[in-house]
Amino acid sequence: MLKTPISIIIAMAVCLLAAGVRAQSRRGASGERSLPDGPPGLIEKYVDAVKKSASAIPSTLRQYDSIEGREQYALRWRYQLHQSLLKALREMDDSGLERAAERALRQSPRTSLPSIILMMKALTSGKFPAPKKERIGWLVEKAKGDTFRLQIWALRLLGDTGWPEAVDALIDIMDEEETSGRSGSVLWQLVSAELFRVLGAEASQGTSATVRVRWEEMGRKVPKEPVYTLGGKDGKQAEGVTMAFFGDRVSPRSVFVIDTSSSMRQTADMTGVGGKSASEPKIDVVKRELERCLGSLQSECQFNVLSYNTDYTPWRRGRTIELHEASRSNIESARRFARDLITETGTNIHDSMEAALQVSEVDTVYLLSDGEPSRGGGKPQIEEMMKLQNYLQGIRVVTYGITSERGGFDEDFMKRLAKSHWGWYRKLNK
Repeated sequence: MLKTPISIIIAMAVCLLAAGVRAQSRRGASGERSLPDGPPGLIEKYVDAVKKSASAIPSTLRQYDSIEGREQYALRWRYQLHQSLLKALREMDDSGLERAAERALRQSPRTSLPSIILMMKALTSGKFPAPKKERIGWLVEKAKGDTFRLQIWALRLLGDTGWPEAVDALIDIMDEEETSGRSGSVLWQLVSAELFRVLGAEASQGTSATVRVRWEEMGRKVPKEPVYTLGGKDGKQAEGVTMAFFGDRVSPRSVFVIDTSSSMRQTADMTGVGGKSASEPKIDVVKRELERCLGSLQSECQFNVLSYNTDYTPWRRGRTIELHEASRSNIESARRFARDLITETGTNIHDSMEAALQVSEVDTVYLLSDGEPSRGGGKPQIEEMMKLQNYLQGIRVVTYGITSERGGFDEDFMKRLAKSHWGWYRKLNK
């Protein structure tokens, strides 16, 4: 009988363990697809109860929190329940909704986070009975609170309204941070990024005073199509930005999702965004920029990096993929990871983004790709998965593309991903 060397047995065990951890980290949405839908008629039951009277809202929201908390039903079904309840709340014309909203917003996020987010979304309805000033005040309170996910939703919703008063409120938050000696704080950076999305690059850079002047020059009107050209018309990186990825200010709670498919070995003219020559391999430009970006992260930042080809590989993982502090040792480790990236076949955007959108406390995911998805799921599946993963998260997705004369890259797809998730798209090559 042949004996297998102990070193081979250990190596096989390590590989199987790694595969198991990876599969476990992806089971959040994938494994959940096998869960059942809720009982027939349950969504209609909850919606009808809300429509009949605002007095039914508290009990309905408690049951909704329980459903989300237990995760016993399929994610797609829970998403449908969330959207159906939101539609009912937005269409209500009942003065009791204001009292129900005040009560819901006072609940503990530990037990009632889904229903608080649901009610925050309902606040932006034109039919909501409370005055606009009061609703903006509620959102500002959450933005300045200590629950990160509610902070993110408050900023997203203030930006989504397009109300001049909401933009004023965002600028006021920046000003308060600066006045209190916290210029550049995590909250300041989050607000600055939201103003960038709403107003565009040229109107949203600098201190709160600078932004306010530009906002007044715009007639206090939110542009229908904000311009995200770096540094405005001259195309340069925003003034005063130290933490940046291909010119974009980096969020203090970030995940970088980087394409390492075999096509990244090809050359492209990226001289305007970090490339040294038009004949340089794309992967070399991206590795150099990612390493530089990671080295610029400040101590208050938290981050992770995922590279992907046929599958995805996190820079650092435990039982789940998490954010890690930008300590000196972590930054050096992540920079080595970036420097050592290698290319292999396959473009699995689906599974890598599914993993990134499940990272706790993340604000922004930076997705870079140069090709069509070829593993994990196609474009419709990716868009559907991201919609389901992000309805309670509110994570911004900023996308970067490297096109080719040979085709094989869908810029419209990358633009849709960004626009559907509070982000913007940037083309990296000429």
